[in-house]
Amino acid sequence: VSHHPPVTALHATDDKENIEMIWCQQPVPKFYGTSVEAQVHGKRQLKLLNHGETYEMNSPNLLFKILPVPGANWVGTVNIRCLETGLVAELSYKSSHSFLGLGGNHNVIKGKIFDSSSCMVLYEVDGHWDRFQGLGCSPIKAVRELGSERRKTFSPYPVGALELREPFPSMRGSGRTRLWTVKLKDRKNGKVRVIYDATEVISELQPPILKDEESVWPTESIHIWSELSQSIVNKDWEKAKEAKQVVEERQRELKKEREAKGENWIPKHFVVSYNKEVGWNCSPIHNCVSAAPIIAL
Repeated sequence: VSHHPPVTALHATDDKENIEMIWCQQPVPKFYGTSVEAQVHGKRQLKLLNHGETYEMNSPNLLFKILPVPGANWVGTVNIRCLETGLVAELSYKSSHSFLGLGGNHNVIKGKIFDSSSCMVLYEVDGHWDRFQGLGCSPIKAVRELGSERRKTFSPYPVGALELREPFPSMRGSGRTRLWTVKLKDRKNGKVRVIYDATEVISELQPPILKDEESVWPTESIHIWSELSQSIVNKDWEKAKEAKQVVEERQRELKKEREAKGENWIPKHFVVSYNKEVGWNCSPIHNCVSAAPIIAL
């Protein structure tokens, strides 16, 4: 919805599961000499319409390490709040390196789920959210299950809401067994269950496919950035640079044409506003999103 400053909006709906997601975010880079951290400002909403629940959350920051070992990781604290149940998940994404950047403890997530009205901690979250560079958001599911059960039992400790799963799955690599799971511990009875398994999630991922090429809009990212994406896949960095410049120059030309005609840029799918206290806010114009020509099986 904006290039200067860079503001991105997302609206997604799932008619089958009756789920709606709305994002509005602005990355702000911070340079630290040997690393660059993209602080992601903005708010995300996840609506589980069948359950009448809305979850509001922020985003972790994306850290790019240059030295001593190049890499990227999520860092920072994420707060997930259910407006209807009052439950809050506070999750910290961490990554540490040992001597000279080799080894260390990567993709760590630690946190808690608590009742915002009493500040009582109900569950502890601990584990590794990924072996590779991916993203798991299962703590949202845990908060939803917990809140749903609380409404049934009217009890501060939802008995049976979360069950112990057996045993912890693992991912094998480098000649040793390593666990890449996120676990939930009940503070009342000490029981532990796995709420996210990176091995299972990664193994089930399928690359998206283009269902109908003729249905791709000229403004679709896959169309605009197709040459750049292919150049990156081919590791042809010079061609990738040229493709990027072509896209950017075209957008500059379109901007000049609008200015010459006295036209203002108006997003087609969002109503956009900004104030210093809240920041950017993007509200979708349409209630649902039409089926996309690019799908994941």
